[in-house]
Amino acid sequence: ELKLLERWSDLSVKLVSDDSIRIKINHERSQEYHYVKLGFDDKRRGLQTSNIRWKWIILLAKYDGCIRVGESEVLDFEKRAKTEKGISILRNDLKSIFELNENPIVGAKRSGVFEYTCAFTINDLRGQQG
Repeated sequence: ELKLLERWSDLSVKLVSDDSIRIKINHERSQEYHYVKLGFDDKRRGLQTSNIRWKWIILLAKYDGCIRVGESEVLDFEKRAKTEKGISILRNDLKSIFELNENPIVGAKRSGVFEYTCAFTINDLRGQQG
């Protein structure tokens, strides 16, 4: 069971494998969660597989919580509308999981480039020791 957040900045997420993240809240002991436990499984298919929102978690972790339009392999101008929809759904999922109504992923134009930035820490530890 996840502890509730008071603010997004209290949350640290580490991607430890293609199907698991390690969550730490308020510098307490971290705990590992599989995407199914967090509700990121694709219930439309017979096989156990992650849904598209889990792919966004992986992408955000890969880019340390900040993805910029035109600078990642997935986020380009042609896919902007689909990206906005995906991020919006992921925001709602995160708000529901952690029972916090503030926006966990902020979209804004900075220095002429549109970017999505997490209000929490997220990193990709796949392939690293520890």
